[in-house]
Amino acid sequence: MQVSETPFITLPTPSNYSICIEANFYPIATNAGQEREQIKHAVALLEIYSGTQAGTGQDRAKNDMSKGIRGQLDCIDEATNTTVYLRLLADSDLLQFHQQASRTHRGGLFAPHNTATIIDTQSNTRYAVDSWFYANGEQPVIIPLLQWKNGWEPAE
Repeated sequence: MQVSETPFITLPTPSNYSICIEANFYPIATNAGQEREQIKHAVALLEIYSGTQAGTGQDRAKNDMSKGIRGQLDCIDEATNTTVYLRLLADSDLLQFHQQASRTHRGGLFAPHNTATIIDTQSNTRYAVDSWFYANGEQPVIIPLLQWKNGWEPAE
């Protein structure tokens, strides 16, 4: 069997992604807060559509392995997928008040956690875009990265 030299994951481009979410960004946001709400909705939709194709549609909140569900994602998976979704949104020119930024982490060796991030281009505030706390297709939390780095978790 010959091994392919083609990378498994290449740079995502809107032309290679068949899910249209542009309607989610209309009417056009008039401020960064509105755009973050649009981003939450778009990430949730992309999770639903991608989950159906990738077998992760039953992903539960956090690292819930109690039911032995196939396709359960950890925070690294969630951060990676969300970063790809954010790059697609940016490359489609749907983000007017934010730019996609790199993944980041908190917690070191004890209770490590990862997230995707965006930067508000007007205030230069970096935000965590964290979908790990919720099940597949639920809107991620978008909060200031400093708040997230300080151990923020949703109220139970």
